[in-house]
Amino acid sequence: MRFTYVAPIVVIAATSTIAIADQLAVPSGYPSATFEGWKSPLNGDARTLQTAYPASELASIPVGAHITGITWRLHFSEQTWPIQDATWEHYDIRLSTPANAPGNLSLVFAENVGANETLVRSGSLTIPANTFAGTISTPGGAPNDFGYTISFDTPYIYDGNDLLVEIRHTGHGGTSSPFLDFAFDYGGSNSVYQVKDLSYTSQGGPGTAAFGYPGPVIAQLTWVVPSPSSITIAGMFAGLAAVRRRR
Repeated sequence: MRFTYVAPIVVIAATSTIAIADQLAVPSGYPSATFEGWKSPLNGDARTLQTAYPASELASIPVGAHITGITWRLHFSEQTWPIQDATWEHYDIRLSTPANAPGNLSLVFAENVGANETLVRSGSLTIPANTFAGTISTPGGAPNDFGYTISFDTPYIYDGNDLLVEIRHTGHGGTSSPFLDFAFDYGGSNSVYQVKDLSYTSQGGPGTAAFGYPGPVIAQLTWVVPSPSSITIAGMFAGLAAVRRRR
């Protein structure tokens, strides 16, 4: 009696994830340098700020995409910044669907925050020297390039709605706080900020020096669309078969 064994075919499957990355400048309609500037996101003193962007400005970001970073561009009057590394002890960013529509933000920060608020980054932040390009030009001229991207520790999954960006930081302590391009004429109350001493922990509200502005700071969001794909390297598992033959 003889046994013939058919060796098993081993199945090896590899799964890879392909991420398609892109950037979006918001709000749109500001391809040139703006006349107005805003310091709060990169201020040397502590600040809390909220900026709301309407869904219409985010239409090119697919629902389900992961927003993974943010940056800004220097005002036309600024030279390249920082001249040396700028470090914040705390620089926290939270994203959510705003409870109040863009253009109608409350001066009480907590009243603007959506139920899906996500802490996308926290802790210290260092922006390397000379990573925000600056020039001396005029309003309406070519804008500066967007600068160093602040990457998120946790991505924000975009749901197709308005977007609220909240930043709380302790200030980098330097003497140079650059102005950033600011869409002052956008309309409504799209940005709220708070001055130092009240900013990192305060929630805003009457008597706490919260201020509203009609337009948002011009930002660039980085986003990716994860696209899983499976590749089969070998075929089906044939199993172990024994053929029994008699003589």
